[in-house]
Amino acid sequence: MFEKYIKDFNENIEGLRDFVGLIDPFLSEHRNKIEEEHSESLLPIHLAHLEFIEEDAQKKEKYSKKLKEVFDGEIEVKFIEDESDLSSEKEDEKKGVSLNLKGDTSKIDAAFEILSKTYHQKEILYRSSFINLLSTVEWFFAQILHYHYDKYPDSAGIKKKTLTLEELKSFESIKDAESYLIDDKIEGILRSSFKDWIQTLKNEINLNLGYINEFEDELIEIYLRRNLLVHNGGIVNSIYLSKVSNTFKEKYSLNEKLEVSKDYLERAISLLHTVFTLISCELWKKLEPNNEDRCDIVMSLGFEYLKIEMWDLSEISSTFLMLDKKMPISSRTAAQLNFWLSKKNSGKYKDVSKDILEADFSDKSKLFQIALYSLRDEDELFFSLLPQVLKTEELSIEDLLEFPIFKTMINLPRFEDFKKSNELLKNHFKVTE
Repeated sequence: MFEKYIKDFNENIEGLRDFVGLIDPFLSEHRNKIEEEHSESLLPIHLAHLEFIEEDAQKKEKYSKKLKEVFDGEIEVKFIEDESDLSSEKEDEKKGVSLNLKGDTSKIDAAFEILSKTYHQKEILYRSSFINLLSTVEWFFAQILHYHYDKYPDSAGIKKKTLTLEELKSFESIKDAESYLIDDKIEGILRSSFKDWIQTLKNEINLNLGYINEFEDELIEIYLRRNLLVHNGGIVNSIYLSKVSNTFKEKYSLNEKLEVSKDYLERAISLLHTVFTLISCELWKKLEPNNEDRCDIVMSLGFEYLKIEMWDLSEISSTFLMLDKKMPISSRTAAQLNFWLSKKNSGKYKDVSKDILEADFSDKSKLFQIALYSLRDEDELFFSLLPQVLKTEELSIEDLLEFPIFKTMINLPRFEDFKKSNELLKNHFKVTE
């Protein structure tokens, strides 16, 4: 049952990603078309900006002269200072530029009005997708809570709950009344804050949730931002500021409007996907410790984020599998390698370098040995073993080219020479061409 819930959750997450990936380029293309259609009207703005940022005096004069030819008026451009430190002279403290136009701006105003609609369309796409994401996560969370409480109703704390006579008359059996109380319990949890969700999972269901610690502040902010967007037009209020961590308090101020950028949305999708998949797998592990089906799910999850270089998410997925002693040793070894790779690529190599260099894989398969050589940047050992693992098909050519752990080796000039000398690779690339 857990496998089905997770599969459905993954499909919903991928569907959301695909939707954004489909619509976003279309809106960008539409915006570029609008900009092109109104390029003549917007030319004065473009020239004023070029003149403002140009340091060469002759080029600056050239832009100024051209601006006077196309616009009968004045355009003042200046940096917008960061209000948190108006005395700062650092360039990275500038939030952007402001424009002050004097003269006939009717064509410019009309072009900006049309363009603003295209920018707003993207804002709507990201905002609505973000809200839909949170709804998808809540549905998934409700499913796994139902599974647990239906299996262990006493853990829902409903033994001492009371019902009115009218409510009792509406049920056909004690089981129906129990289901009603569980539903009511879960609805109450979903209406509470994310922080309360964590406490429920820890205190009532006895999950560890160690993989959440690093991301708790970020997760809390995601849910608080959703509340702002739905209930307060995205305007920062005192409730938001009282509940977020200092990082966000320093970043945003009261009455500031928050939006959802593309980067923010993508990060939220990936983080919630990872965390809630691991929550479900931890509950699965608690209820069915010997079920190895979750192994492939966690392995695929970690590998997915390795490929897109989200090292922190691949790290916690790999850690989760490494610590699951009921899973096959080969899977835990693969997770160990992926964990080290995540650490190495995220700039934390010092934390694991001793473990990597002292690891003894002599009793492991040749595939794991060659992966360790790649991780250690031992190219001599790597290329001496590579022909053997390709010939025995322990490692396919596709996996060699796709697995992130081999990336440093296949990017070496030496790999190009190896491709020319190895028959399997020669044939592969000949067919590909």
